[in-house]
Amino acid sequence: PTLRALAAAGDEAGTVTTLLDWLALEPDVADDVVQARLVALHVATRGLLAQAPSVDQRVDLVQVSADSRTLLDMTRSRAEDKLTGLQANYFGAFYKASWRASDWMWGRVDGAGWLVQCLLDPVRLETLRDILGRDRFRDELVAAFGADWRPPDERDRCTPAEAAQLRDQLTAELAFLGLDADLKPVEFGTERPVGLPVTAMVLARARQAEIAAEELPVVTLTSRYDADDRRDIGEALAKERPPADVGGAQARFQACRVSAEKLAGEQGTARLTRTLVSLGAATVNAGTVAFRLPGG
Repeated sequence: PTLRALAAAGDEAGTVTTLLDWLALEPDVADDVVQARLVALHVATRGLLAQAPSVDQRVDLVQVSADSRTLLDMTRSRAEDKLTGLQANYFGAFYKASWRASDWMWGRVDGAGWLVQCLLDPVRLETLRDILGRDRFRDELVAAFGADWRPPDERDRCTPAEAAQLRDQLTAELAFLGLDADLKPVEFGTERPVGLPVTAMVLARARQAEIAAEELPVVTLTSRYDADDRRDIGEALAKERPPADVGGAQARFQACRVSAEKLAGEQGTARLTRTLVSLGAATVNAGTVAFRLPGG
């Protein structure tokens, strides 16, 4: 009915009329017949065209990796500096509950940083700038960024040289939006950057601090249970815990060094001995079962 109404209203290009003629639909045709013929049309169009039809919306593939920087702690920018689970052929986090909690926290922190970077598409920002007008867009951008805006400094565990370099990069990224590193108006730049990685780091810091405030109590709890070599942590984790203060979350995040713990430092502990004994027993059992199988 919708197609017939469009054809009756006037179809200058003849597209709707041609489609109706090809489908050869009767007024009382069943829905499954319509669907079957539309599917056949789709298959024929996509399968027989010499050139693939254009896609209405572009899809970008983004690799979300732990090899990324965060202004919560600039001293840890590589996966091996953050994730305990990379040890023992990527099974290391099974060793301690606190290691799993720490890796989970880092995953959320890094994921938030990548998501903010994806949202800061320079092409989209430039389009909005041209639609709204440069001055109005700049004012709205400052209002949106201003609440949590703080250029990189020593609180992010940057060296003075690193902070200066990041600030220069920030100024270069924001120039095409008519802003400097302090969100002060400047003359609009003519070149659009490919990406806004440092801008994303600055904006993501506030959300990452909220994530750290949510996850640090869990890391603390699991660390205490690991220190006491207790295994009954499930019930404790099921209880709700108030999040830490967001204002001090960055300092506590930097002080949390669970990610620096290594299996090599566990030598001689009861936990490692018990784990190795269990692993040995599992290996022997697996070998015994394999030997008893036909042909073993």
